[in-house]
Amino acid sequence: MRILRRLGAAAAVLAGCALAVSAAGGESGESGDQRPRVLRIGVGRSNPPFAFVEKGEIRGYWADLARETALVLGYSPEIEAGVWDDIQAEVLAGGLDVAAAMADLPERRLAFDFSLPVSTMTYALWVRTDSAIDSAAGLAGKRVALQRGSAAADSGALSGSSAELTFVPDDADALVLLD
Repeated sequence: MRILRRLGAAAAVLAGCALAVSAAGGESGESGDQRPRVLRIGVGRSNPPFAFVEKGEIRGYWADLARETALVLGYSPEIEAGVWDDIQAEVLAGGLDVAAAMADLPERRLAFDFSLPVSTMTYALWVRTDSAIDSAAGLAGKRVALQRGSAAADSGALSGSSAELTFVPDDADALVLLD
């Protein structure tokens, strides 16, 4: 078993529910049809305790919050767990209506509308406990795994560093790559 430590991050990220500019916002039946409107919501698949799949059920804080918010707004929630770059593409293509807990970044505002933030999150750098790396500057010449579609990857937070960047589907895949 690998023991990891988490280093503080350089910048805080505000996370909210993001709606694609092109998203129509759910489905409803014909006039007079009593079927509830459906809101299709995407959440990360491997980010416990926020969103994860356990015994085939999508669980976690973001999944619960998205589900309850949809119900309060009169929608029938359909929650799908996936990886961030796929979730974003699905929202833009109209396959999903909402990406829950997507960080509000200037470059993302070109394609998405954002709700008010519902939490504050920070970037994290995970290294083995016996690692000499104690800051982002210590990454020079090192291999760094970033989740595709994550705030850290999309913001270009490490694009100017001399680290070798490897993009992976989700956080669990990044942790497996630790040497």
